[in-house]
Amino acid sequence: MKTSQLGFRISLFLATICLLAGFFVVPYQIESIKTFFGVEEYEKVMDSLQMPFPLLILLTSLQVFVVSLILGFTGYYLAKSAGFRLVFFENLVTRGKKAVLNANSVLLAAGLGILSGLIIQGSDRFFFMKHIPKLQESSPEFDVIGLLAGIFYGGILEEVMMRLFVMSLLVWVIMKVLRYPNGTPLPTWVYWSGIILAAGVFAAGHLPATEQLFGEITSILLFRCFLLNGIAGIFFGYLYWKKGLEYSMISHMISHISAQLLFIPLFY
Repeated sequence: MKTSQLGFRISLFLATICLLAGFFVVPYQIESIKTFFGVEEYEKVMDSLQMPFPLLILLTSLQVFVVSLILGFTGYYLAKSAGFRLVFFENLVTRGKKAVLNANSVLLAAGLGILSGLIIQGSDRFFFMKHIPKLQESSPEFDVIGLLAGIFYGGILEEVMMRLFVMSLLVWVIMKVLRYPNGTPLPTWVYWSGIILAAGVFAAGHLPATEQLFGEITSILLFRCFLLNGIAGIFFGYLYWKKGLEYSMISHMISHISAQLLFIPLFY
């Protein structure tokens, strides 16, 4: 099968899953407003919507589908050029081939996912709550919509964006700047640069939301933003590089599952 056909099939498969993410992420974001800003602010937001809420969810889902399709298709080409392995997804969309997960790699992905959930929830509960008064005003609770948004939006869409596209792009750019031919083994530092930069980009992307939530950006809020959003990205980037995109997705999903089902009930 041609590379373009494989790339389109893989990106279409992933985009279809990402379509589901849109149906969960908007309700989750709206509920988060109620949690952090109160019922009055929540009602203001709902009253200010320019379209029916179900239509907003549908349009958001379609937008997510298109974006993930484009990023997935482009990311596939970049990933193949930069030496990343996508054998699982290539087999998954190819008739007559089996897509098999490696048990040891799944265990590693699960372990790093649980560790990510522990670091994120534990650092908030035992460190940041003592230094950021806003965090003391409300405590996270188990939320089914939040869990599903984490699994589909975080585990699939964010991995398509940040690993398959952004991290592959960063490694590809370094490869081109240094004039390595396609298919040439790259030094380890090139991949680690892509891992760390992609994690940093993802963390920096949360700064506007952090400022909106807390009303300012202080040094400790900056530290929190990069720690909570960056360290997990390093874990997921390592898995993408060494094991494959499917394992970074599994790990990302498990980080949300462990947070919702284990660490939030345990710590709060």
